[in-house]
Amino acid sequence: MWKNNLFWIAVCFSVVLFSTNAHALRLVTYLYDGETRIGAVTDDKIVDLNRAYRALLTEQGAPRPAAMAQAVVPPNMVDFLAGEERSMKAAKDAIAFVQKQQESMMRREGITKDLKAVQLK
Repeated sequence: MWKNNLFWIAVCFSVVLFSTNAHALRLVTYLYDGETRIGAVTDDKIVDLNRAYRALLTEQGAPRPAAMAQAVVPPNMVDFLAGEERSMKAAKDAIAFVQKQQESMMRREGITKDLKAVQLK
């Protein structure tokens, strides 16, 4: 029952706002190259939260970064919202990490994309 309610909350509110030290960020569900994922809008780009968190964990030397990122910051909104505070904190950490990296490297790794290149859902 709660998963069904959570699904409808995610459908009704596909955009969630939260703040970081820099400014407010907007969480979105987007479609890119046939794949639906969640990300955060920053300036004129989308940060793929799952990929960004995986890159952060890899940088930190965490074991099994892909599996951990999948569990903590899953690529779909319903599962992400189910992660509550832990997922939100991880997303904020991932965004802060991306903002400190070279933009060209983040694009090459598929972590950031031009806002105009994706379809917001």
